[in-house]
Amino acid sequence: MTETTHDDCTTCEWLAREAERTAKRQGRDHWVSTTEVHGITHTARYQEES
Repeated sequence: MTETTHDDCTTCEWLAREAERTAKRQGRDHWVSTTEVHGITHTARYQEES
């Protein structure tokens, strides 16, 4: 499951995919990715569903 700070945001959607890939690559069940673009903070959270 992924959650993002902004609905219909391409930056947040990209971060969500990266959070999931990174978590799986690192062998973790969760990951948070954050970036700032033009003064706006974008965050995506991935949590493996059980």
